[in-house]
Amino acid sequence: MRYFIFDFNKDSSMVESFLHSASLAHNQPAKTKDWFFWKFRDNPFGEAVLACVENEGQIVGCVAYGMQYFTLGKRFVKGAISFETFVHPNFQGQGVFSKLLNLAEVNINKLNIELLLNFPNSNSLKGFLNKGWKDLNVIEYWIQGRSLVTIPFGFLDLKKGFHPNPSNFEEVRNPKIFKATFNERLQSLMTIEYLNWRFFTFPNAEYYYIENDIYDAICRVGTRGKLKEAQVLFVNIKKPKEFKLIDLQNEFQKQSNYDVISFPISKTNSLRKKLKNNLFIKVPNNTNVCFKILNDSITKEDVHQVSLNAINFHTY
Repeated sequence: MRYFIFDFNKDSSMVESFLHSASLAHNQPAKTKDWFFWKFRDNPFGEAVLACVENEGQIVGCVAYGMQYFTLGKRFVKGAISFETFVHPNFQGQGVFSKLLNLAEVNINKLNIELLLNFPNSNSLKGFLNKGWKDLNVIEYWIQGRSLVTIPFGFLDLKKGFHPNPSNFEEVRNPKIFKATFNERLQSLMTIEYLNWRFFTFPNAEYYYIENDIYDAICRVGTRGKLKEAQVLFVNIKKPKEFKLIDLQNEFQKQSNYDVISFPISKTNSLRKKLKNNLFIKVPNNTNVCFKILNDSITKEDVHQVSLNAINFHTY
């Protein structure tokens, strides 16, 4: 078995085996080559680092990190987020994951990355913690029904997984002008190039975008059992004194006709107080977060105060 860093120019012949092994490991339909290059190569923050292992010419495992810049006050933090983790079922339990993780981090260090964030499933979390990552229990899930009876009658559906609807690329409008707002907490840097790449270049779900003088927001729409859910991924509030949560809800209601609207956010997100004041309900969620600091430019306290939205951890 050979461990290597994927080269987008030299190793493209192995993309099909990558997609096949990933589909078996995740028990999901295989993605396309166009999706692969969109996700891993075309990110405006830079190409992803893919630590791969091949056996007899086929990629059978990968740990990949995608570039993601953050802001902390007025300065930029160069970071990366886990984009992919899998080992082909035939090679699991043989120490492959550990070797891939080591190879990925060695190469990430060469790029002067300051922070790694990961959102592993429960099966993978222990492996990261064993490698020196730190658990970060910060994610909350807030929901509200369209009417007072929606949640009581749909309670059993809320326990089911969220399934995004197919893309509505022909209908949705993309950002024309975008300027991110900043606060003193660590948060992801959003740019118009990033938003257009992430949601409007190779859309893989039903998305809606709101752009006005007061705020910008993106939601993806799907089903949870028989309920139609609008999952708000990101809100950029430009005029806090004029921002009203009900206006955002009404706009997404007109666009998507949802039964339930949800906000997966971190505990330090500025929206949290507004959600509580507007009688949103916090429900259990299974989102795991862990991190690793690679130099002294940021502290554990900075990371524990990170402001996250679902844009950071929803599936690409």
